[in-house]
Parts: sequence; structure tokens; C-alpha cells
Amino acid sequence: MVNTDGGVELLQLEHGYNGRVWDQQRLLADRWWRDIPDQAEWTTFVRSAGLSASTIPDISQAQYQQQSWFQRTGARRSGIGSSSGWLKPTAIALISLGCLTVGLQLGAGLRGITDLHGAEQARDQLDTQVEAVLVAKAEAEANASELLELLRLRPIQTQSTLLAEVRNVMPTSNWQINNWTQPEPGKLEVAFIMPDATPDALVSAWEASSMFSSVSANIDSNSAQRIVVRAKILPSFQVLQQYSPMETAP
Repeated sequence: MVNTDGGVELLQLEHGYNGRVWDQQRLLADRWWRDIPDQAEWTTFVRSAGLSASTIPDISQAQYQQQSWFQRTGARRSGIGSSSGWLKPTAIALISLGCLTVGLQLGAGLRGITDLHGAEQARDQLDTQVEAVLVAKAEAEANASELLELLRLRPIQTQSTLLAEVRNVMPTSNWQINNWTQPEPGKLEVAFIMPDATPDALVSAWEASSMFSSVSANIDSNSAQRIVVRAKILPSFQVLQQYSPMETAP
């Protein structure tokens, strides 16, 4: 048997051959061949282990131990393989690591659920606030519409305001009111006695006013000095602007 403190050996195995190089009981190199290696193969092998070339040694039969390494070295008796040795602390460490990993995953999951619940609560509160704003907007628009309907029931312009405006828009001062009527709300019909009546001039003067529209003037067929002016009364711009609902984006 080769000296493991230093040397080479060639073992015959059940299948093939095994070359070994030893140094101070340390296996430096190991190679398997199907058949007995030739001199060139053996030289390459020993040189790869840092040795000089040598002849092929005598072939030795491989000897197989009847006991396992644990049994031969007493490792089992030292407690390495027992449950009270390193396996038990290792198992405890692995179990602890697994519990820690599961705990971290559960913690992350619970935090995600908490964040999701908080986001849903914030969304519900925002929806409630938006709904309250929309309800208030709808109520305000309904109140404004109702107010406009009430405003339409009142006279568009007072009689004194209409009379003052008529006095201002008349193109001449040689006139006299013969008849003043409002056949329906929003319309005015005035008959004038005017010796020098000019229908076109009257229509232009009244149309220039911000209080009248759709003006017509006709000379009475029974009297050339009598002319009838009919016009639609416009509501005050300030009143409409004050009470009309503002258009808002949906």
C-alpha cells in the first residue's frame, strides 16, 4: 500500500483504474482511466500534480472499508450525527428563519390591507363631500329658476320708467300722448298727436333705446296728425344679470 505521506499509486477498481498523488496524507491529484494508462498519460498526470516524470507504478488492488466514515472516525459518538448535536440547533435556526420570513410577509400583507382600507375610507368621505356639493348646486339652480319665474310675473318696467324713457327717445318736442296702453305684459302701445310725424324717425329713435325692441309706427288712417307706436318692452339688464343662474361646468 502506498505511503500517503508522499507518493503515487495506481489502483485497479471494479471498473477501470485510478491514479492518485499523495503529499503528507493529502490527496493532491486523482484521475480515472478505463484501461491501464500508457507512459505518456501517466507522465502528464503526475506532472499536473507538480511532480517529475516517473514510471508507471505497480498496480494495486483497491481495498474497500467495511465501515462507514462515521463509524471509523467516531463522528457519531462525538454527537455530530445525533439529535443533540449540530442538527438540532440547525433545525431550530431554520425554523426560526422560516417563521421570520412568514411574519414579514404577513406584516406586509396586513399593512397593505390597512392602507387599502384607509384609501377606501378617504374615497368614501370624498364621495360624500362631492355629493353634498352637487346637491347644494342643484338646490341653488332650482331656487334661481323659481326666482326668475317670480320675476317674470312682475312688470318688466314701471310706468314711470317707461314714460321717462319715451320722453327721452322722442326725436322732437312737438308731440302729445293721446293714448297709453299695454295690451299684454311686455308690450307697449302709445298714440301720439304729432303734426310733423315721421314714422321712420320714430322707429329709429325707439330702437336705439335699450328698453324697446320690435318697434313699429303707423299713421292713423283717420287723422294724419295721429301716429301709433307699438314696441316690445325689454327687461332691465341689471335685474336679469342679478338673478340669472350662473352657468357652471358639470
